[in-house]
Amino acid sequence: MIHPYASETYANAFREIAAPVFLKSSRTWVLKRRIPDTDSYDAMGCYPLCVIESSADLETDFVDLRGQGLVSLVLVTDTFFRPDVARLQEAFDVCKPFKKHYLYDPRTPFAYGKHHRYEVKKSVADCETRVVPFEKHFHEWLALYGYLIRERGIAGIQNFPESYFRGLVGLDGLIAIAAFVEGKAVSMYLWIEHEGYVYSHLGASSEEGYRMRAAYAIYDHAIRLFGDRKVMDFGGGVGLEDTPDDGLAAFKNGFST
Repeated sequence: MIHPYASETYANAFREIAAPVFLKSSRTWVLKRRIPDTDSYDAMGCYPLCVIESSADLETDFVDLRGQGLVSLVLVTDTFFRPDVARLQEAFDVCKPFKKHYLYDPRTPFAYGKHHRYEVKKSVADCETRVVPFEKHFHEWLALYGYLIRERGIAGIQNFPESYFRGLVGLDGLIAIAAFVEGKAVSMYLWIEHEGYVYSHLGASSEEGYRMRAAYAIYDHAIRLFGDRKVMDFGGGVGLEDTPDDGLAAFKNGFST
C-alpha cells in the first residue's frame, strides 16, 4: 500500500503551488518550482515529510531531475520510511537533522504530568470530541484554519490555498478528529495513518477553541484512538530549535513518551 505522503493524490493537492514530479526509483513525488527572477527550476519535497523507498537509487532520480532542468532538491525525510542515514549522506550534498519531533510510543509507560493532566481533564469536560468525515466538515475546517492563519500570521507553504485541502478529501489514511462545544466545531486536527504509524498533520482552533483548550481534548482522544499503533509522531515545535517560550513544543512534549 502506498504511503499517503508518497501518493499521487497527495502530490496533486499542491498543483496550485508547484508542479508534481514523480521520482521513479524513490517511488515518491516532489514539487517543481521556478526560482524567482530566473529561468531555472528547483524541487522540494511535499509538506511535511518526504517518503523515500528504502532501496531507492537516488542518483538515478537525480539524473532524471537534471534532465528536466532542475538545479536542486530540498526535502525533509520521514524517519520511518527512508533509506538509512549513511546512504542519504552519500547521495545528498547536505544531509543533517532538522527539528526534533515528539513521539508517543505505546510500548513506553506514559502518564500525564500535572499541567497536562489538569488541562486534559478540564478540556474533556468542556468539549465533545469525535472522529468526523472530513468532507462533511470541510467548510468548518476552512474557517478554523483561516482563523489560525490570521491569528498567527502564517506565511509560506503552510498558508495553503483551498485547493490543497480539497485535495485531501478522500486521501487514504486521513482521519479528522474534531472538538465541539454545544454542537459547534471549535477545533479540528487532521491525522495521517500508514502501517501503524500515525502523524499529526495539521490542526486549528477557533477563538473559543483556544479558550476551551480544545486541542488537549483532541490529543487525548487521539492517544486513546491510536494508542495501540506502533508510533504517533506529533511533529516538532515552532522554530528549528525548541525554546522556553515555544508553547507548541511544550504542548506536544506533554503528550509524548
